[in-house]
Amino acid sequence: HPANTGPVPAFAPGIDVTIEVLKPGEVSPPIARNSSMVDMCIRGTGVATIGARSFGVERFDVWNTPSMDPHTLRNDGNDLFVRLSYSEAVGILQESGQPTGFLTFTLHAHLPYVVNHGTWPHGIEWLHEAAAETMFAKTATAYEKLAALAAGVKTKPTVFTDTDYQGTWYVPGGQSFGAHFLADAGASYLWADNKASGSSPLAFEAVFDKAKAADFWLNTGSMTSLNELKVADARYADFAAFKNGNVWNNNARTNAIAFGKRPAFLAGLLVFSLAYLCLFFLGWFRFLPRPLALLAALLYPLHFYWSLRALRGQLNPQIVDRFQIQYRALYAVIGISMLCSLFYQ
Repeated sequence: HPANTGPVPAFAPGIDVTIEVLKPGEVSPPIARNSSMVDMCIRGTGVATIGARSFGVERFDVWNTPSMDPHTLRNDGNDLFVRLSYSEAVGILQESGQPTGFLTFTLHAHLPYVVNHGTWPHGIEWLHEAAAETMFAKTATAYEKLAALAAGVKTKPTVFTDTDYQGTWYVPGGQSFGAHFLADAGASYLWADNKASGSSPLAFEAVFDKAKAADFWLNTGSMTSLNELKVADARYADFAAFKNGNVWNNNARTNAIAFGKRPAFLAGLLVFSLAYLCLFFLGWFRFLPRPLALLAALLYPLHFYWSLRALRGQLNPQIVDRFQIQYRALYAVIGISMLCSLFYQ
């Protein structure tokens, strides 16, 4: 790209390209980066371990490593294991020694934004990186100060979370991020001794036996009032937290859900439309290969038609699920086209 002056000429400013080599039997040190990577094996064979998942790779295999996932590479063959690695992590300091930033257009419009919402190839890693660079430092400092204050409390209220769902109560494990938040807030989480990092399915009776006298009840899902809880299941009223009015939910009206599914869907359609428009102009004015502009012009009418059909169907779950599959297929086509144009260039 003409605007990319280094350190390695590549597809776009901010994209780093390296050739990584491992000798037979050699293993790369474990590392987690705040940027995603796309790797292609160009010689030999090896084993890639990303998080808890391992898989073998051979020549011309391509794989993605999400940001902040610890990963290692191992050469399990008798030849050199060589891979071509693309990453958006380019040194912050250029030859001038001055900080440099990049503006990245990301085709992503999920509303509302929730944990684990959006996966490759939608560009979620770039959003995480941008958020980390601009907001995380101040947020982390403020959080650590509050956690330090809470660490000194002598009386810790007992807490349980969530609600029964179709006969099963999914209780967050003691190693989950929610349990850690509660511990940092000075609470005594009733399942803190549970070693799971995910959720554990329990019967209503098992939860009631342990939490019936708890001080606080948090995160009741879609039920936003004591009356809704009681209507859903009369047994909820037997919890001490319910009787004392100590039930709290994260249902602030800043959440997109509060505005209703139709306005949220229309807002998403608007953002999607702007993303297509950005791609079209970037390609038309040759910031990206010109064929990508034509691709955006061809695919957007199809995306818009599917959106209108979903609206006419009253956005019922089956239609929305089908729409999600359809637009993700379109974005897969765009992503593959971008990758092909990269190698063409």
